[in-house]
Amino acid sequence: MAHINVKIDNNLDFAIEQIAKDNNTTKSEVIREALRLYVNNMLADPINQIEKRLEDIEDKLSKELHRYNSLLAKNTLYSIAGRQHLIYFNAVSRNQDEARQLADRAWNVAVDRLKKPISEDEKDD
Repeated sequence: MAHINVKIDNNLDFAIEQIAKDNNTTKSEVIREALRLYVNNMLADPINQIEKRLEDIEDKLSKELHRYNSLLAKNTLYSIAGRQHLIYFNAVSRNQDEARQLADRAWNVAVDRLKKPISEDEKDD
């Protein structure tokens, strides 16, 4: 344990002495406990601020994730609707088997395209 010499005024010394007597302990222990509480309080405030920032970031990330999931679901619904539209359009203009084959071929092309990384030329498409 480190030893520190500190000068304090007489009133503070008297108060520390009374607290030590009331709690049946030493003045050194009263001072150590007071310093421990003071330092812990100084450290707790910045830690609480950091925890609050982390909670705010988590909330924002959660909202963004929800937004992206909604956009993905919406995009999926549009894709399914577009595929059905293609089937119905081709069924009217061709026979139903040919329409189904065209829709399946379009589906397979789309799936194959998703499996490949996007090149620089395709990014703006």
